[in-house]
Amino acid sequence: MALVIIAAVVLLQLLIANSDMTGAFGAIASMWLGVHLVPVSIGGSELGVMPLLPVLAMVWGTARTTAAATAPNSSWFVTRWIVASALGGPLLMAAIMLAVIHDAGSVITELQTPNSLRAFGSVLAVNAVGAAIACPDRPVIALIGDGTAMYTIQSLWTMAREQLDVVSVIFNNASYSVLNMELSRVGATAGGPKAKEMLDLGQHTLLDFVALATGMGLSATRATTAEEFNDQFAAAIARTGPSVIEAIIPSIM
Repeated sequence: MALVIIAAVVLLQLLIANSDMTGAFGAIASMWLGVHLVPVSIGGSELGVMPLLPVLAMVWGTARTTAAATAPNSSWFVTRWIVASALGGPLLMAAIMLAVIHDAGSVITELQTPNSLRAFGSVLAVNAVGAAIACPDRPVIALIGDGTAMYTIQSLWTMAREQLDVVSVIFNNASYSVLNMELSRVGATAGGPKAKEMLDLGQHTLLDFVALATGMGLSATRATTAEEFNDQFAAAIARTGPSVIEAIIPSIM
């Protein structure tokens, strides 16, 4: 429904401007990401994210549809698949929208593809909050990387303020490993130390997600082994309210 409304608004604006519809799909995709707090760059200038009202409408829409699909007596098995769909569907849409914008960039050269980490992180945060509101008696589990988490770290404060039953597992390998992988795939591996340093999150100051989470009012722990993670995850699921588990993992690159 949100995509239909966005498409209608964009097409109406293009018709009013007597446009030939060039880049219409790119504009629609950009607006969809915009209402998920993902900024878009055009001609080197970054456009700010959409105002808060459309974002709140997106959270409300996720909460409403998830609640409608979840019966009060639904089993945990059924509920977790509904919540997984509420999160997985938007993530798939985000991937499609990024591809559409990338394709539109070949026609509108000033339009730049948003950072994929920022896009997936923002989409996950917006919809995870909505899913948690929809199922207050069911815990929501959000799995996110350290680099992506920094794009949407403010969502932890929302979880604390609303006392949402969300367990956020942040995988900390102190690196933008996915970007290193992409550079490797295109053969861009000959960068100097300064270039490599840009993708290193732990060379100078290691991010402390336990401190960040507790500073915003959440319960937070750090797991350095699989056994510690199992114990901490079981404890987080057992209690009510938001919590964070920082899982320390090795970098794959």
